[in-house]
Amino acid sequence: MDRITLDIWTKNHPSLGIAYELKESFFDLWDSDSRQKAYLKYHDWKAIPTELQSAFEPLTKAMANWEEEIFSYFDYRVTNAYTESLNIKSEYPKRKTGKLESFPVRRADSYACCSSGLHYLVRLQASSAG
Repeated sequence: MDRITLDIWTKNHPSLGIAYELKESFFDLWDSDSRQKAYLKYHDWKAIPTELQSAFEPLTKAMANWEEEIFSYFDYRVTNAYTESLNIKSEYPKRKTGKLESFPVRRADSYACCSSGLHYLVRLQASSAG
C-alpha cells in the first residue's frame, strides 16, 4: 500500500520522487565498506537538481562543514550519537518549560536520561529539597 501511495505521489509530483530517491541514496552512503567508496558516492550524490538544492542545503552545508569528522566514521565505525542524544535530553526540560530550572531539578532530569524508572523519585526529592 505504501509503495502504491508513493508511486501515485511521485507520478503527480516528479520532483518529490527525485527528492525521495536523493534521500534514499544518501542513506545508502552509510552502507559503504570504505571511506573512499563513501566519499565517491557522496560526491556523485551532490549532483542535486537546481530546483531541489534549497531543500537539501542544510544537509549539504553540514556535510561540507564537518566532512572530515563525518567521513572518519568509515575508518572507525563509531559515532558520538549516544553523547549527542544525552545532550539533547539534558536540554529538553529547558525547551519544554521555556526557562532555566534550578540545579537540583536539572540534575534530576539528567539522571532521568540514564534511568527513567528512577526519574520520578529523584525529581520529587530535588523539588522538595529546594
